[in-house]
Amino acid sequence: MPRLIGFKKKEPEIKPYTSALLHPVSASHPSSSQGPVVFVCGNNNSIFFFETANQSGPVLTPNAVTTNVTSVQGSITGNLIQCTFNISFNSTLLNAAGQLPYNVSIFSGTTNGTTLGNATTVFQSFKFLNLANATSNVPAAVTFNINRTGCGVSKLCIATGSNCDPSVNSSCFFTSIQATGQNFLFELSGPTSGFVALGLTQQGSNIVFVCANNNSFNNFEYFFLPATKVGKRLLPVNVDTVYSNQGVVSENKSLIQCIFNTSSTFSNVTIKADSVFTVSLMNGSTSGSTLGEPDTQLEIKVDISNATALNNSNRHVLSLWTSVLVVLISALTLRFI
Repeated sequence: MPRLIGFKKKEPEIKPYTSALLHPVSASHPSSSQGPVVFVCGNNNSIFFFETANQSGPVLTPNAVTTNVTSVQGSITGNLIQCTFNISFNSTLLNAAGQLPYNVSIFSGTTNGTTLGNATTVFQSFKFLNLANATSNVPAAVTFNINRTGCGVSKLCIATGSNCDPSVNSSCFFTSIQATGQNFLFELSGPTSGFVALGLTQQGSNIVFVCANNNSFNNFEYFFLPATKVGKRLLPVNVDTVYSNQGVVSENKSLIQCIFNTSSTFSNVTIKADSVFTVSLMNGSTSGSTLGEPDTQLEIKVDISNATALNNSNRHVLSLWTSVLVVLISALTLRFI
């Protein structure tokens, strides 16, 4: 039974519908003639409604597709929409044993009555999913190739050292941030057996994304935890705008890497109109899943939506130190004349 949960948004960004899209991958499969199918759970003036639709870009057009949807249930609590529904394998979308792989997307958007506004993508599956296999989105062995490709062009890169490239050097701290529409895609890498964390601070509020190793197990277990920094402590918080995350603990438990994507807003942070944050790279120890005090490795204020934001500042820093060096040499020279 598919379960679809809407995401809370701060005013005035209420999203009165949430929806899931199933897109058949194989064009040769009989059900692929159905094309992408969107299942919509909506809010019509505080009354729940359900419908199916077709997608064309951001536009969702209601269409009574023959998917044999049954047992629809839904609820609306404030800005939160939740629903469950069944899809028969005998439908034109899911035939035979349901072995056709699908791309899965989750959308949100506004409504005017039951009329759907443009859809905003809040999640897309990293790979094709087999809906008949509950573990099809659980990788047997997670590996990442976090590197500097695209730095300063398609993604903003922040690291402890201008030559830091996690694909060839695992001893430095690195993060990349890529703005995609109304979402951010983050990469994070750091040498630690406990946790590595990315902190974003704006207007006195902060959110910290923690990728960690639960060392209470004989082997290791990666876990992801949103938190807020209060003094020297990281306290877990509920952030409902993180849509997916994957991580790995490797190199004999000495390296943690993760990727995750979020909305461009965070539910516990007061957001200004711009995307300028103080970005912090941190690490620390863990005791089981309990976080120790974080050590800040790097901190910089930057517009995280701008992939080129640090391109010129790096040259300015170099120029500044060159000027200081010249002045220092001149002063020493004058002293000994």
